[in-house]
Amino acid sequence: MWLAVVLINVTIAVGCFYAARRIWALRYRLLRLEQRIVLLERRVDRLLRQTTQVFERQQIRTYNLKHQYLRLQIQLEQIRKILALLSLGLGIWRGRRRRQK
Repeated sequence: MWLAVVLINVTIAVGCFYAARRIWALRYRLLRLEQRIVLLERRVDRLLRQTTQVFERQQIRTYNLKHQYLRLQIQLEQIRKILALLSLGLGIWRGRRRRQK
């Protein structure tokens, strides 16, 4: 009878050691997976920060270009008005010269 109890205890101990070994291996795999996830999260965070900075810089550049474009449009309109006035003045001057002859 005591032999049966010893065999049952040995069987239970072997089963527990097997389960403990499997749990330890699973724990090791989970720790490695956690390290990889943390590393990936850091890389993604760094990439997103850089991307955000690039987008912000591009927005500033776009704003500056739009502002410069508006200034150039105003200057172009002023030049057109000046040229129209010069053309009108030249037409009047030519008309007076023809009448004087």
